[in-house]
Amino acid sequence: MKSLNIIFGSLLLFCNVVTAQHVKVSSGTNMTMSSSINLVLKDISLTNEATLDGDAANIIVNNGGSVTIQTNSELSLSALEVSGAGGQVYLEGGFDIDDLTVPSNHTSYLSDTSSLTVNTSISNAGDLILESGASLILKSDVSSISDITVSRITTFNSSTGKYSMVGAILKDNGFSVLGTNAQSWIWEYDETEAYGSDGSARFKTPGESTMTMGKGYFSAFTGDSNGEITFTGTPQWKNLTYAVTRTSNMGDANDVKGFNLVANPFTSAIEFDRFMSTNSSVLEEESIWLWDDIASDAGGGTNDDYVTINDLGNTDSRGGRETDWDATMNSGQAFFIKASTSDNITFNQAMKTHDGNDDASYYRTENIEVEKYWVGIETSDGSFVGTNTLIGFHPEATIGADKKFDATKYGEAFSLFTIIDESRYAIQGLPDNWTTDVNSDQMIQVGYLAEEAGEFQISIQRSEYPSGATLYLNDHELMTSIELTEKSYGFSSEAGIFYNRFSLTTSAIDFTVTETPLIEKDILVYGTQGMININSGLEGELAIVSLDGKKQHTESLSKGKVSIPVIQSGVYVVRLETMYGITSYKVLVD
Repeated sequence: MKSLNIIFGSLLLFCNVVTAQHVKVSSGTNMTMSSSINLVLKDISLTNEATLDGDAANIIVNNGGSVTIQTNSELSLSALEVSGAGGQVYLEGGFDIDDLTVPSNHTSYLSDTSSLTVNTSISNAGDLILESGASLILKSDVSSISDITVSRITTFNSSTGKYSMVGAILKDNGFSVLGTNAQSWIWEYDETEAYGSDGSARFKTPGESTMTMGKGYFSAFTGDSNGEITFTGTPQWKNLTYAVTRTSNMGDANDVKGFNLVANPFTSAIEFDRFMSTNSSVLEEESIWLWDDIASDAGGGTNDDYVTINDLGNTDSRGGRETDWDATMNSGQAFFIKASTSDNITFNQAMKTHDGNDDASYYRTENIEVEKYWVGIETSDGSFVGTNTLIGFHPEATIGADKKFDATKYGEAFSLFTIIDESRYAIQGLPDNWTTDVNSDQMIQVGYLAEEAGEFQISIQRSEYPSGATLYLNDHELMTSIELTEKSYGFSSEAGIFYNRFSLTTSAIDFTVTETPLIEKDILVYGTQGMININSGLEGELAIVSLDGKKQHTESLSKGKVSIPVIQSGVYVVRLETMYGITSYKVLVD
C-alpha cells in the first residue's frame, strides 16, 4: 500500500503486515489493529488537507498487534493515546507531543536515534521503553509518570577490563544495573582525599547503595556482551543541583584541586555551552575532561587518557580521537569538571537537546569557525604519537590564562603542551589578531614530555579555518627557527619534561652565528681551528651541542679558560647555565 488516506472515519485491519507510505490522517481518526496485525506508517503527511499536526491521534492495538509510526520530520500532536486490548507501538523519528498515554498491556518503544518531546504529561500504566540512543525531553510536571526503561550502550562491555565513565539516567537504581561482572570494578572519585603521588587514593568504592543522580562513576566490565546497561525508574525531568568540592589538602598542588566527576542525569543530551554558562561561577576553568581508555586492562590507564575540551575545541588523548567531539554530553555520560569553590552545579531544562544522543556520539564534532592548529609530537619514525596541544585564535581570548579558552594539561606521558605562567596547558586561546599584530615578546612557550631519550619531530597535525598565517617553531637550545606551517621539525632529546626549549612566533627569531669572540656577563666565547674556547668569570654548567641535537660535551664550568676540541668544523651551540640563568651561543668552528 503506497498511500493511506483516512478522513473522518476509522481503519480496521485484519491481515498480517501492512506498510503504508505517505499517510494522511484526519482529526478524530482511529486506527485499530487486530489479530496480530503489524502496521507500518511511513512518511506521515503534514498537509493542510489531512494532517496529524496539532491534532489528537488514538491508536487502538489488539491481540498483540503492532503499529510503527515513522516520520522524517518532527511530528507534532496535541495528544497520542494508545488503547485496545494490548500490543506495541514503535515511534521512529522525531515527535513533539503534549500528552502521551500508554495503558496497561501495551508497550511503546522509542527507537534508537529517535526523539520524543513531551510538553505536558505522560500517563504510562503500560511500558515506555527508550532504546539505546533514543532521546526523551520532558518539559513539564510529569509527577503522574510511572517507571520507564532506558538502555544505554557504553564504550566497552562485560568482558573488557577497560573503564567507561557513566552516571544514572533514572532515579533509584542500584549499581547492579552496571552488570554482574562490573560489581568489583566500580569507583567513585573523592576530591576531598589528598591527591598523593598519582591520585589513586581518590578512587574509592562508592559508599551509597543506589547511584546518585548527577554523580559520575568509573565502571569496568560494564553491562552485557554489547556493553548495554538498562535503567528502570522515573526520569529527572526538572532542574537538578549536585554538590561539588574544592579541598585544600596539605601538599596538594593547585592543579589537582577541585576535580569532580559528574554526569548528565537526563534522558537526553545536554549542550556544552549552556552547561558552562550556567555553572561558570563555580568553575575554575570552563573545560571538561572525557575518559578515552587505552590500556587499563593491560597495565592501567593514566591522566593522558583524557580528552580535554573547552570552547575552542579539544585535544586528543593517547587514542587519537580529537575529531570526534560535537559539543554535547549525552545521556548518562560522566565527565570531570574543575571547581573553583565548594558549591552546587546545576543541570537544567535549558541545557537539554535531542542532538548528539545516539550511540556513536560519545565524542562529537565542534564547528566554531575560529582559526585553530593542533600541534603534535611523535617519534621520528612515527611509531609513537604523543598527545597534542590545541592553539586557537578567538576575539575574546587574551595572551594570559583565560577561564573559557585555556585548559590545563594533565598526565605524565609523551606529549606536547603550551606554557602560561609556568603552568602546562592542553588548549591555549589567543587573540584573533595575534598572527598579524604580534610584538616580539609575545611568543607561545612550548614544552614537551619525553618518557625516553630518542629522535622526535614536531608538526602541525591538522588545522581548521587557517588564515594563511605563518607559524615559526624556534628551538632555543639549537638556536634554530623553522616555518612549521610548511614542514615538521626533527630533533634529539633526553628523557624528561622540558619547558624552555621551544616557542612559537609569527616571524623567525634571528639566532646569529658568532664568528668573532662574544663577550657577555663575564663570559667570552669564540671558536678557533678545531676548538671552542670559553673564558669565564662565572661558575656553572657547560654543554656543547651539534645542530642535529646531539650533545658533544658536558662539564662543570669553573672560573678561567677552557678549550674543548670538536670532531669536525661547523656550527655548534654552546649552552651555559650560570647564576644568571641559561644562555646559548652559536659558534662557528673552522
